[in-house]
Amino acid sequence: MKNLAVALVCFGLCAALVSAGGEKKTTFKIDGAWVGVGGVSDGKKAPAEVFDKLMLNVTMNAGKYAVTIQGKEIESGSYKVSGEKSPYNLDIDVAEGKDKGKKQIGIVQIVGDTMTVAFAKADSKDRPKNFEGTTGEVTMLKLKK
Repeated sequence: MKNLAVALVCFGLCAALVSAGGEKKTTFKIDGAWVGVGGVSDGKKAPAEVFDKLMLNVTMNAGKYAVTIQGKEIESGSYKVSGEKSPYNLDIDVAEGKDKGKKQIGIVQIVGDTMTVAFAKADSKDRPKNFEGTTGEVTMLKLKK
């Protein structure tokens, strides 16, 4: 459960990465409040009741993000999104929290009111290629607006 909470925090951070573009701007925005509704960590799907208990929330605005669990902020920092089509690349710089001073790279897509993100472990150089979250190196998180 502790690993799942850490993974969820990382995913929450990744979710914040979709609003600002790199060389080419993305065509969608993710600014706003998002609630964790599902995920996979270390190849194991987290039960819905885990998300109900954790109360994972991600708030994104103008290139900054914050992640809370049970109302307590556990991570914050900045994000950048790049790419021409979904899934977009996302890069986060963790300013506060367990991975303070580290970078995380991932991918993100939004379909309707659901955002799906996949992140590599902090400071990894290997960006995820899909949203499966089947290895210990990649975590996948679903968030609803």
